[in-house]
Amino acid sequence: INLLPRMQRLGIGRQLIATLIQGLRDQGSPGVHLVVGHGNQRAAGFYRRIGFTELPATDARTFGMNLSDALG
Repeated sequence: INLLPRMQRLGIGRQLIATLIQGLRDQGSPGVHLVVGHGNQRAAGFYRRIGFTELPATDARTFGMNLSDALG
């Protein structure tokens, strides 16, 4: 997701991710991953706070989430 600065910190990103996760769960997906550039510290922090785990990578940050217990 890429929200304009004026739309950040309003809970919109969390709602978008929650909707995505529920849709993936409904379709039987066992997980989800996303990529965050190394310079985007705010996004990395956001994804960690909502339950993503950073996975090993070399050129970009990759995060994953087990959908069986995320955002509850």
